[in-house]
Order: sequence, then C-alpha cells, then structure tokens
Amino acid sequence: MLNKISIRKRLFIYISIIFTVFTFLVLLFQYQREKDFRTKQLENTLDNITELTHNYIEKNKILSRNNFELLDSIKTILPSKNIRVTIIAKGGIVLYDSEVAEHQNMENHLQRPEIQEAIVNGFGSNIRTSATTGNNYYYYAKYYSDYFVRTATLNNVEVKNFLQVSKLFIIYVIFLFLITLIILHLITKNFGETITKLKNFAVKLNNGEEIKETVTFPKDELGTISNQIVNIYQKLQTAKDEISVEKNKLFSHLNVLNEGIAFFSSGKKKILTNNRFIQFLNLISEESAISAEKIFDVKEFEPIIKFIDEQLKSKVHFKDYNPPKTSIDLKKVNKYFSVQCIFFQDMDFEIIITDTTKLEKQKLIKQQMTSNIAHELKTPVATVIGYLETLQNNNITKEKQSYFIEKAIAQAHRLSVLIEDISLLNKIEEVKEYFKM
Repeated sequence: MLNKISIRKRLFIYISIIFTVFTFLVLLFQYQREKDFRTKQLENTLDNITELTHNYIEKNKILSRNNFELLDSIKTILPSKNIRVTIIAKGGIVLYDSEVAEHQNMENHLQRPEIQEAIVNGFGSNIRTSATTGNNYYYYAKYYSDYFVRTATLNNVEVKNFLQVSKLFIIYVIFLFLITLIILHLITKNFGETITKLKNFAVKLNNGEEIKETVTFPKDELGTISNQIVNIYQKLQTAKDEISVEKNKLFSHLNVLNEGIAFFSSGKKKILTNNRFIQFLNLISEESAISAEKIFDVKEFEPIIKFIDEQLKSKVHFKDYNPPKTSIDLKKVNKYFSVQCIFFQDMDFEIIITDTTKLEKQKLIKQQMTSNIAHELKTPVATVIGYLETLQNNNITKEKQSYFIEKAIAQAHRLSVLIEDISLLNKIEEVKEYFKM
C-alpha cells in the first residue's frame, strides 16, 4: 500500500509518526513530572503540619501525660479548616483524631495503606475514603518511633484542581506540534517535488523519450545533485549525437570502399560490416549468406579461422602499434582475393577481403608482354650480331659487306620501332585513367 504513495507523502508520514511518538513521550514525561511535583507540594504541606504536630507533642509531653486534648489548639493555626490530624499508637490504636470525638471507638489503623508504607519508608501517602467519616481524603502519615502522626486533607475540588496538571502546558505542546507538522509538510513538499522531477526525468530517459523542456531544481544539496545528473545527461546526449554523426560517416565510408570489411567481437559476433563483405563472402563460399558470421563456416577461410581461435585462446596483451595480424590469398572462379585479419586490444578483430583480380590479371598481362617483348627483341639483336660477326671476316667482298651492312641497319630500324612501341605502352600505362576500357 505504501509503495503506491508518493515519496513525499511517505516521508511526511514517517517523520510525522516519529515526531508524534516523540512528542507524546515528552508530553507524558512532563505530565507525570508536573503531577509528581504538585503531589510533592501537597505532601510537603502535610509534612510540615505533621512536623508541627510532632514538635507540639514532644514539647508538651502529651504522649507521656496522655493529654491529647491539647492538640485541639493546633486547629487554630492550621492553614486550612479541612485538615485532619490523627495520632496513632505504634500498635495501631487511635490516640487522637481532630474530627472524631470518640476516637477510642475507632478500629485499629495499623493496616491502613499509609501506615504500612510509613513503617517501611518512614512516611506514606494514600487517597481513599475514610471508613469512619465517609469522606474522601488525601492521607499522609509519618512514623516517629513510638507513634504515627497522620495528616489528611479533604480530596475535594480544590485539592483535585491543585493536583491536576495545567492544561496550558498541554495546549502549548499541541500548538508547537501542529506548527512543526506544518513546517515538516513544507519541507517534505519541497523535497518531494525535487525527487518527483528527478523521477520523471529518469523515467523519460528509460523510455527513450526526447527531453526538450528545461528541468529546474531547488538551490539546495539535492537540487545540486539533480542538476549535475541533468548536466551529465546533456553531455552524454551531445556525445551520443557526435558519435552518431561519426558512425554515419563510418557507414558511408565503409559502403563506398572496394574492400569488404567486417568487425567481430571476441565471441565471434558481428559488430559492423559493409555490403561488399557480404558480396565477397557469397562469391567465395558459393552460397547465399546473409550474415557476416557465415565466414566461420567457410572452408576457404580455415587459415584465418585457425589464427583467430589461437589468438582468442592465448589472450596475450599487446600494444596498439603492434597488433597480431595475418593474411592469405584466395582464388575462386577466376577471381583473386586477399584476406587479412587484425586483432584489437579488447580482443575484438576485423576481417578485410580485397578483390585483387584486376591486379593479378595486370600482373599476368605484364608477364606475358615482357615475355613477348623479350622474344621480339632477341630476333633483331641476334641478326645484327650475326651480320656484324660476319663483317669481321676479311675474306668477304665489298658487295657482300654492303649487303650485310644494309641487313644490319634494317634490323636496327626494326629494333628501334620495337623500343618505340615499348615506350608507347609505358605511356599508355601511366595515363590509363584517360582511356575508356
């Protein structure tokens, strides 16, 4: 049930309960203390009368003379007419009572509560109805070795009002309690509004909602913490937007590359790839693979897969400028590919597939062309060398010498034409981008 109540109300309820219990205990303590204080005041008054009576008995030797009638004169100096004085012997026999003339007919008072308490503590008190007069009294008795002096006052409205705790104190405490509850309400309201704003902010974040409005918090410690959280969110949002822009740049860059690139986690799960990678993978595997992770099932990539498994098992730490890497060359359906694998420090890795068909074909063409050029050059060179070696023979006639020289010159011209053709081919190779294939 409490979980459905807002944190402000719950906080207010908890604090109110604690404060109510605290106030009640303080009020109860103070009430009892005030009541004890007033009771003590009344008992002090009765104790003074008891001491006065005792001194009067001792001074006039009333006990030894058994002349208790002299105590009647004390009535004239008592502060109230409702005061009753009783002298009780050690055995409980009533020796004198200021309100009962025939005190000798009174029953034994040894078992009276105030007398029993006085025997134990030296003094005792009790509120009860007198069995003799039928009036309700507040009794106070004191023990003096040979007898008890008991004083009593009528427990009338005046005494009850005196013993009653002042209601002004209770009203004052209740007033302070209500004022404090109002202050607590305002404090918890301010605190609750901050928590509610922060909660709504967090819920919107969790739901992926865009937060356009500016959230303001109070200028206190909780408000400062809340503002810091909002600032952190705004910085993260800015960083997220920047990362998103960079990510789009990376996607665009990957999609225009001629190479096929795929990034994988240490668990061989695809992180990022481009379309060219899937095309090359389909071509090499001769299957229609829609996932880059298919590469780990293709037989042609076994050397790369073996290298990846070894690195993942070794978990060797390395530096960024010297990462583990390997590469292989593949040929598939008159196509040539270069496959390279590079590891990163977090054990993620990337696989790059490059189509080298054009380069390989150019390489073959150049090899064939070089072989043909060598063959074409050998014939005129060999002919020129043969004619020149013949001319070295002095037995040749002038007509034959002229014939051989003409033939040598003709082959030299042929050799010159071949060299010009080679030069033209080199120029075409240098500016091949200007020619339509």
